[in-house]
Amino acid sequence: MSGECDHCKRLFDDVEKHLEHISELSKEQVRALERHDLPWVDRMDQELEHAMGAKERSLGALKEHWRDHEH
Repeated sequence: MSGECDHCKRLFDDVEKHLEHISELSKEQVRALERHDLPWVDRMDQELEHAMGAKERSLGALKEHWRDHEH
């Protein structure tokens, strides 16, 4: 990321934060599955869906910004 503009860095950090959050939610869902805690599995599934949407939006913003640099 060296040489990138500050906005690129912030957008990249945001995507990275969302990916880390998705990873943690996934691990928690595995633990819930191991416990056979179906209500928590469902809760984690909902949380993962929201987290994936947030990641997609932040990744889209980053990709659009990168494209802006190409023009």
